Amino acid sequence: MLTPVDHWLRETFLLETHFYCLRLPEKVPSGVKVRELPNSPTSKYRYRLIARSNRSSDRVVKKMNEEGLMFATQVVEKKTPLKPLIAPKGGSVLLNVFWMFSFMGLTFGALKLVKTMSNDEVFVENLRGAVALFMETGEP
Repeated sequence: MLTPVDHWLRETFLLETHFYCLRLPEKVPSGVKVRELPNSPTSKYRYRLIARSNRSSDRVVKKMNEEGLMFATQVVEKKTPLKPLIAPKGGSVLLNVFWMFSFMGLTFGALKLVKTMSNDEVFVENLRGAVALFMETGEP
């Protein structure tokens, strides 16, 4: 289950839009990289425009439509070392962080409880007596 925060993280840091076209627009919007594709008989396109954000991809679509250019799009994942952090397999970043902090809070609370109980002399004496009785009889 992905939360809106997870979708935003993936769109912002992991996904990019590739535009394939035969002819470049007169002015390529800023923030868009242009790559010339190898010329081969089987190739349908000459150029690939890479937009790394939603805003720049919207500008490319608008520019291509204004000039009447035909194009194809493909949304792909960037090659980034942050992928396991942004999009862990089988889970949500937000839920993973929630469970991590929950576990840390429970661990801290348990350690605080043990420390408080170990400072109580009556509790320590009762615990020692119970352990000694258990060791003698072997039964709870």
